Amino acid sequence: MTCRIKTLPDNLINKIAAGEVVERPASVVKELIENSIDAEATHVTVEIEKGGTKLVKITDDGIGMTSEEAELAVTRHATSKIASVDDLFAISTLGFRGEALPSIASVSMFTLTTRRRDSTEGVRIVIDGGNTKSSGPSGSPPGTVVDVKELFFNLPARRKFLKSLTTETRQVIQTVTSLSLAHPSIGFRLDADGRNIFDYSPATSTAQRVSDVYGENLSSRFLSFEKDAGPIKVIGFISKPDDARRHRMEARFFVNHRPVSSRLIHAAVMSAFGELLPKGCYPQGAVFIEIAPDLVDVNVSPSKSEVRFKDERSVYHVVYHTVSEAVSKSDVIPEIPQNAEDTGSAEYIERARTAVESFIRSHEIKPENRAQSSLPLHTKPEINTSIDPPLPSANVTGQQHLNHESGSMAQSHAVRQSVSPVRPYRLVGFSDLYIVALSAEAIFIIDQHAAHERILYEKALASFGRSQIVAQKLLFPVNVELDATLFQAAEATMEHFESLGFEIKPFGRNSVAIYAVPAVARNANPEKVFRNILDDVSGFESEGEDINKKMAQSFACRAAIKSGNRLTEDEMSGLVEDLFLCSNPYVCPHGRPTLIKLSKSELEKRFGR
Repeated sequence: MTCRIKTLPDNLINKIAAGEVVERPASVVKELIENSIDAEATHVTVEIEKGGTKLVKITDDGIGMTSEEAELAVTRHATSKIASVDDLFAISTLGFRGEALPSIASVSMFTLTTRRRDSTEGVRIVIDGGNTKSSGPSGSPPGTVVDVKELFFNLPARRKFLKSLTTETRQVIQTVTSLSLAHPSIGFRLDADGRNIFDYSPATSTAQRVSDVYGENLSSRFLSFEKDAGPIKVIGFISKPDDARRHRMEARFFVNHRPVSSRLIHAAVMSAFGELLPKGCYPQGAVFIEIAPDLVDVNVSPSKSEVRFKDERSVYHVVYHTVSEAVSKSDVIPEIPQNAEDTGSAEYIERARTAVESFIRSHEIKPENRAQSSLPLHTKPEINTSIDPPLPSANVTGQQHLNHESGSMAQSHAVRQSVSPVRPYRLVGFSDLYIVALSAEAIFIIDQHAAHERILYEKALASFGRSQIVAQKLLFPVNVELDATLFQAAEATMEHFESLGFEIKPFGRNSVAIYAVPAVARNANPEKVFRNILDDVSGFESEGEDINKKMAQSFACRAAIKSGNRLTEDEMSGLVEDLFLCSNPYVCPHGRPTLIKLSKSELEKRFGR
């Protein structure tokens, strides 16, 4: 059958255009806020419901539009941003109001209400799925209000591909946060499902807005830098290596006040840090680049989230050397915080006395907490014998170890019950990393970190909903300031943290207070352990049982004894005993082997006996 060429109807054209710029609710938020910024708004309020799928409402106090301008704004190919082809290659504004609005209106129940500052009357236009329902005068304050309801109501296939409401909300938070950093002189307020996420007043400087977003405690530790290299200017606020994160999303880049994704800038920053960053970690903070508009192309993608530089070598060079100079300073070396200035005050002494008395009383109620060993999960009597189970040999591959993970708990338990009688062994620590167990028939080499990870992982999985892991009260609560995205993640996983032995409560907007930590992690920095676990799970897309596994993996990794921790013989014995009580003692939660076995027969073979 021959298909005849024909012109598409406007309604379908708009839906196709919407697919280019409206991928999810956060895309709508981005386009509408950019319009507000270009309209000279000083305050922007964003309201969403159900991740933005039910409602996205943007209110600004910008210059507004006349009725004629509003009518044109909701039609295709109408814009106030460009007038010639040359303008496309020297764009200094953000959104294309006339392109985004009809695209959004074609896939939602859309209402535009606007009034110019010098006008006494506004206009309201109502559009459902691309069809104009009404248009006429309306009373309204100066500025513009855009209501977008039931996004993708007429495109169920597109709506089906949206993520969970939690994920979509997080994307909106990220979008508004990035735009607020890019435009610190504008006040931004974000409400989600009737709850205020943040409310930033107009800032007098970029540094002040960075402090608003990242929290004063963290931002005060940021490295700041500034470089004016002719056509390229770089300003940045970025964390020290000790505050690095496992997700890239907290390292934000901006070009000419536009949040962008740039492999070039990312590579320059990472290269500048070099080996100072822990493996798999990224700095957090913001890097702002100002460059002549004709030297950068923002039309690489329809959403303008990616950029291409005319002279990439020069941009890389300036960013790399600017950041490199900042991180080469001596103050990037981690320091133990000292709060000695107030230790002599009467108020401090009284607070300390009260806290100590409370601490002692709480431990008198729970005497089992008084003498926690460095491996408090070990509850059996310390013995000098252990099971000698069938273990993987030294040449078993990682994939073969992973195959053990799929076995059921009952099968693993049966294996342990069917092994030969207990045999005596001797334990020797090696390089503060391995435990060497010597028996009459074999040598077992145990990775102490991987083994402890497996123990904590299974303990954590069993604890969810039961709070089985012993908690250690802190002498003083630790206040942790979070950005809006992480605070949302903390709220979503609060019960999981409590099951792991943390006692955490909200402490003002976007802050939490830690009152207790798992006893197994009591010697670690409470804020760092909490932040690291939260970092690991904050970008996790799934919900339900999978989040339990992810949380347990992160907790096990963060709380387990580390390479370089020297264990006593009793501690080594307790670790080995607890390992073989696990349902799967052979691999850590990440699939690495916890131990290998070198049998007597294999030794004889290698020595040619």
